[in-house]
Parts: sequence; structure tokens; C-alpha cells
Amino acid sequence: MKESKFSIDFVGLGAKKAGTTWLYTCLKQHPEVCFPRKKELFFFNEYDTNFPTVKNGKYELGLEWYESQFVDCSEGKIKGEISPTYLYCKFAARRIKKHIPKVKLIVTLRDPIARALSQYIDHKKTGITRNISFEKAINEDPTLIDRGLYYKHLSYYFSLFPKENILVLFLEDMKINPKKELFKIYRFLNLRDRDFIPRNYKSVPNPSTEAIFQPLNYLLMHIEYGLKRYGLHFIVNFLDRTGIRRLIVSVKNLNSLPLKKNPEIRKKTIDDLRDIFRDDVIGLEKFLGKNLTSWKEPK
Repeated sequence: MKESKFSIDFVGLGAKKAGTTWLYTCLKQHPEVCFPRKKELFFFNEYDTNFPTVKNGKYELGLEWYESQFVDCSEGKIKGEISPTYLYCKFAARRIKKHIPKVKLIVTLRDPIARALSQYIDHKKTGITRNISFEKAINEDPTLIDRGLYYKHLSYYFSLFPKENILVLFLEDMKINPKKELFKIYRFLNLRDRDFIPRNYKSVPNPSTEAIFQPLNYLLMHIEYGLKRYGLHFIVNFLDRTGIRRLIVSVKNLNSLPLKKNPEIRKKTIDDLRDIFRDDVIGLEKFLGKNLTSWKEPK
């Protein structure tokens, strides 16, 4: 790949369903910060964010394409992007290190069981998964657990980047004192205006929604899956360029309403998941010096 002098200042790595939308919404309003036109680029990923067995294809577009996504960013702006599945991809870690080695990295984490449940709700709404129980989804979709093994994934980034270049935040802290966490981000990014208060900064996390007619979203999502699986990325890119994909997203948004109640989960399922995540949580506690007792104890 042809090298470029282009660089950005920060990257949000994820975790997925752990506060990255809040991070994006708040920083996007700051007058010193600039994001690309598209919210999530997933440029450095090897595999598709929704379909982990399907090649992504974005990286092959080249650094010129990546740079073009920031064309609206004026001189002097702090440039960044947030793609919440970079955290889980070693290809992404190595590519980020290769092309933007001095970049600052922001990671947002939450109770891994709550994160898994949030992903399950989101995947049902968007049509990635069928309308099945949480227990069955765990057996069918390994990412529900793997994406909550934060220490496993984060330790690889810490092996590549200096510790002072990585800021780790927790959704639980954002809920308690969002302003404090926001100002922590401002200091990390060396923003001049560290007193800026964005609109709706207390909305942590965003309210969950569910599909009105789930089969419609399932059909639309699996048309996209078929195109990507058979290497027809040029059609997906065409849908992006022409705005048709935005229209499809709008249809999905219209086909949704606020979640009435969280799915019922058996206590045994919660206990089993606590056991699965416990060693990783302990490793994360020791590494970050953060008390995560609430992630390990029954609730």
C-alpha cells in the first residue's frame, strides 16, 4: 500500500455497545474536533463488523480513500474517528500502528454481560440475528462473549502503543459523572477549550430500541450479507455513494420503537457468564488498577 503523510489525532476502538455513540456525539459538537463524513469507517478492520466471517475490503481501498473521508476537516482541527470493532481486530491494531503510530486511542468499556445483552438487543433490531432467546444467541454468536473479553483484546494494543497514548473509560463512570469523564477526554486530546459542554451529554447510554416488524430488517441485513459474502463490495460502495444505503437505514429507523422491556434472562445464564468473564475481568483489574468487583459479583 502506498504510504501517505496524512495522519489523524485519535481513534476510538470500542468496545461495541459500550458508550462509543455517546463519545462520538459529545466530541462531534466540540468546535476543535472534526470527524469524517461517515460516523464509522471500519477502514483498518480485516473482517466486516456485522459479519465476522466476511472480508471487510475497506483497507484495500487505500490510504488515499481514508484521507478523503476527512476532506471537510479544516487546518488546525483535531481529527479522529470511532470504529467500535477495531478493539477486537489484531489486523486493525497492526495497521493503525503502521500508518498512524503516534495516534491516541480511546477505549470505552462496560460490564461485559450488560454489553452482551445490549448487542443481542441491537442485533435483533437490525436483523443481524433472528428473533431467538438470549441463551440461544450466545450459543450461535461467539462475538457476544468474545467482545466482552476486554483484557484479552486490550492487552494486544498495549503491547504496540505506549500506555500514555491509550485512555480507558468505563460506561458506569460516564453514567455517574458524565462531565468528569468528558473533561478527562478533553485533557487527553489536549483540547484548548476544556469547559465545553455538549448538548445531551447526560444521555448515557442511548436508549435501546426494537424493531416493529423484525423480518423486514432481517431481510435487508441479509441482502447486504449476501453481497459482501460473494465479494460484491462494489455494489455496497455504490449504495453508499448514491445515498441508497442511508435510505435503507432510514427505513430501519422508521421500523423501530423504544424498547418496552429488557429480555428475560435466566439467573443460571447470568451466573455462567460471570464465570466465563471472571478471569478476564481480574486480568483487566490488575492491569488498569481499577476495581471491577461489580462485574464479578452476582446481582
